[in-house]
Amino acid sequence: MRKGRMALTLFVILSIGLLVIWVSHQNPTPSPTHLEKTFDVYLKVNGVVVANDTTLNIGPKDKLRIELEVISYKVRFNNLVIGLSLPEDFKIISGNLTWSGMLSEGEVKKIFVEASALKTGSWSIIGTVKGEAVDKKGRRFQVNIVRRLLVQSTPNGPGAIADNNENVTEATEK
Repeated sequence: MRKGRMALTLFVILSIGLLVIWVSHQNPTPSPTHLEKTFDVYLKVNGVVVANDTTLNIGPKDKLRIELEVISYKVRFNNLVIGLSLPEDFKIISGNLTWSGMLSEGEVKKIFVEASALKTGSWSIIGTVKGEAVDKKGRRFQVNIVRRLLVQSTPNGPGAIADNNENVTEATEK
């Protein structure tokens, strides 16, 4: 009789454990990390992807091509706004600082600016991506991503790129 009770108790414990596992797989909790797998944002300088807070040393006549790219893998973006902010001491040679619109699943959107520093100094170039992302299940997320590039212009700037930090990404479920 004691063995029968032990077997029954073990059976009940295992059954409850399996039920909990099955329920958790049926209703996964959405989280902001879910968005990390569904889209990417890249800040590039002269075709090279740079991490957030990268320091770029340039000379006074160096021309930079600064690009902000959004790749949507598994979400649709409504009212997406992509922007680059350049310091006042930079001359824009060509390109666009902003774009707004809708980005469908599987699409890529890039904006770029060709610019150069007008004098020596230190500045920040900021890339921003803001909008609402909607996944295949209809869940909506507010996306606010900021990428920053630190630029130092010196009379003999080498143009070397040094990685100081990692990307900062923020997403909150609506």
